Amino acid sequence: MTTNSHLFDVIIIGCGPAGIAAGIVFEKMKSNIDYLILEARNRIGGRAFTDITTFGENIPIDIGAHYICHHEPENFLRSYYIPSNEDFIESDIYNSLTM
Repeated sequence: MTTNSHLFDVIIIGCGPAGIAAGIVFEKMKSNIDYLILEARNRIGGRAFTDITTFGENIPIDIGAHYICHHEPENFLRSYYIPSNEDFIESDIYNSLTM
């Protein structure tokens, strides 16, 4: 039996938004911190995903958090935004709500 062993400075558990953000922070730091992100599933995103198995591909159901918002103009989450082919929706609807 062959075993590969490697020591990491940091182990990040989960590849949801927080785990991905932690990895991005380490990358931006450009430090010598050796880290590993572990994910139990065969996909990233944590609890946010689109279920196409329950009702089939023609009826996708969004599960989990899909809309992260904050009313601050300089939302810190934007600093982690990685351009992709997905739509990024700007919205200020929550600024106009009154209680």
